[in-house]
Amino acid sequence: MAGKRHRGWRTFLTNKYLKDKEIFFVEYDPEYPVKYAIFITEEEWVTFVAQRRDENFKKVSATNRERASNPTYAYKKGRLGYARLEEKILDETKSDATSLPPHVLWKEARVGKDGTVRDDVQHIYDECETLSQSISTAEDQENRSVLSRALNVPEYPGRVRGKGHGCTPTSLYKNPRRRNPSNQEVMETLQALQAQVLQLQKDNERYRCMEKCSSQLKETSEKASINCQNKFPEGISSCQLYLSSPTYRLVGKGKVHNTSGDLLHHRPLPDGHLKVSVDVVLDKDALLPIPDIVSETTLLRDAIGSFVAWPLCWFALKNYKCLNYDSKCVQCLSILVLVCLNYDSKCVHSCVGLLVLV
Repeated sequence: MAGKRHRGWRTFLTNKYLKDKEIFFVEYDPEYPVKYAIFITEEEWVTFVAQRRDENFKKVSATNRERASNPTYAYKKGRLGYARLEEKILDETKSDATSLPPHVLWKEARVGKDGTVRDDVQHIYDECETLSQSISTAEDQENRSVLSRALNVPEYPGRVRGKGHGCTPTSLYKNPRRRNPSNQEVMETLQALQAQVLQLQKDNERYRCMEKCSSQLKETSEKASINCQNKFPEGISSCQLYLSSPTYRLVGKGKVHNTSGDLLHHRPLPDGHLKVSVDVVLDKDALLPIPDIVSETTLLRDAIGSFVAWPLCWFALKNYKCLNYDSKCVQCLSILVLVCLNYDSKCVHSCVGLLVLV
């Protein structure tokens, strides 16, 4: 509204002091309007006169005046603006709606006193009705409205076509203002993303190590022709669960079940593995040597109270000589020396998973 009043003020000064009765620019220097000295200084007046006498301004002014005097789709409601026209239509129709679609109001503003509608106006309205069925509300708000699409004219930012002066997209669609995040919020988001990336890298490294170790375990077992299940004492025994990747450490305790023909979740045990029930977890981040494909369990802590497959190609038994000793025994990742009670200097073993009877 302030911009509209300002434009009206400048037009008033131009018509009163810079133009004659026939609306042509005068040749002489206009007198400074002392009456409005509180609104405009003499320096501002000189600048204003020079700007209005500029040939480019005169050309633009003539073009706009010609377009305004002969509009393509003439407004037929006189001094009744869009806002009051919309209010009048809603009152007459006794509608519960709070507003009309822009193209509906645009058409009503171009209906003559006799109620007739020009063919070109009706054509634009029909095209708007067709477009409104295929364009979502979000597209209508964020891009060009259906009315500007049908008219095939550019849309100016900050206004809504067919709603009159002063109506903006924010006031019409009640869109919340987008607030830029603060520096603290940006830093918190950045730290959260960095933590997620580090966790993903850590998990990826673990899975890669697990896959590599599993494949090397299988290859080593095939080359050495070692069957751990056959050499391991039958029955149920308490055990400690170890992992050697990324570091050798005790990760939990449980019981090993070595029974002939035993299955794990209705599936045969992999070669070189035994069935183990997990009772206690000492490392909450420890991964299972072989993830459980049935329950999709990958962490040892999620396997408490259930059975898992644990590799036993290399292990040490108290009061037993190393049952797995084989001169062809090879290493899969790192060399781990296990000293049994019956120590054998040639007994060198390494593995992803290690199980020790207690």
